Amino acid sequence: MSLLLLSLLLQSYASNNVILFIGDGMGPAVVTASRIQYDGLAWDKFPNTAIVSTKSYNNHVTDSAAAATAMATGSKTDNGVLSLSPKDSKEHRSSLKTLADIAKSKNYSVGLVTTTEVTHATPAAFYSHREDREDDSGIAIDLFNSKLDLMFGGSTKSVEKALSKNPAKFSILRDKKDLPSLPGKPYLGIFEMGHIPYYETSEFNKATQPRLYEMTASAIDVLSKNKAGFFLMVEGGRIDHALHKNNIPQALIETSEFSLAVTTAMEKLKQLKKLDKTLIIITADHDTAGLNINGYLNIKKPLITDRKIATSEKDSIPVLTSTAPVHAHSAAHTAVDVSLYARGPCGQSFSGLIENTDIFNKIQSCLNK
Repeated sequence: MSLLLLSLLLQSYASNNVILFIGDGMGPAVVTASRIQYDGLAWDKFPNTAIVSTKSYNNHVTDSAAAATAMATGSKTDNGVLSLSPKDSKEHRSSLKTLADIAKSKNYSVGLVTTTEVTHATPAAFYSHREDREDDSGIAIDLFNSKLDLMFGGSTKSVEKALSKNPAKFSILRDKKDLPSLPGKPYLGIFEMGHIPYYETSEFNKATQPRLYEMTASAIDVLSKNKAGFFLMVEGGRIDHALHKNNIPQALIETSEFSLAVTTAMEKLKQLKKLDKTLIIITADHDTAGLNINGYLNIKKPLITDRKIATSEKDSIPVLTSTAPVHAHSAAHTAVDVSLYARGPCGQSFSGLIENTDIFNKIQSCLNK
């Protein structure tokens, strides 16, 4: 094969843009239940699928910090650690280069969007290097030292403190009406003190707080103006929180919101004539609560009615249950493999059983040389 032909072949598989969607805690049964409840999900017809093993360096059951580190850096680490290696023989950890770092080195624009606090484990793994995911003040410092072009989510006291010390670092957004469509000084959108409230609850302010799809659309508008390309990570972070609380109806609502963000991203990219040049990946960092779909409910009926879990007509068994008792305050993560869906350039490289670290490797190989 000639060098020219090889070069053209590599270019045909290269992606100008990458969007990594992470549904936190969105295990396979959550996906299935949401598909049943809402009559389909945005990624149902994605042509490429894979099964992802999520174990961390030191545990079969990962936490979000180690799982996000694996996807962001291609390296396994211990639970609770953000983008640092496991300890070496001298008890030292090394800083790991992230996809955000690599994308910026190629002059890509980089953005992170989440429904959690901006210093929470999943987004933090893409810009912070800390031994403890609970080191909020240190993570906030890393955020303000980062080269991110855009970060949307919820605020914390540490973020507000860092902002007061460095008010010129970001253009600050606190209302959805201020969501940008054009590049400018790096944007920091912080739309709640704490996590953005669950959607369709009284705590969520529809007048001022953006939904995940709105933040995603704004991020694409801003980042796509860079002709070199962009990398965007979008997290549906509150799926996990609802599952931890055994609030399965809310978890399905959050998954539906996550699906809407994917639909919106594809529509936006199509409008911009960039859909065919964008690798889109949908996956989860881990499974939460070990959701089961039980009973024998009529196939024409929804699994959730008025935020209540349906029961089978035959024997009143709840259709949706988690591994934790229904009355339990908190359910745990599990070691269950999660699903991955991909489309666009390099999408065909995602198949079979892969490690979560392979997500990093495949994205990196797909970025323009």
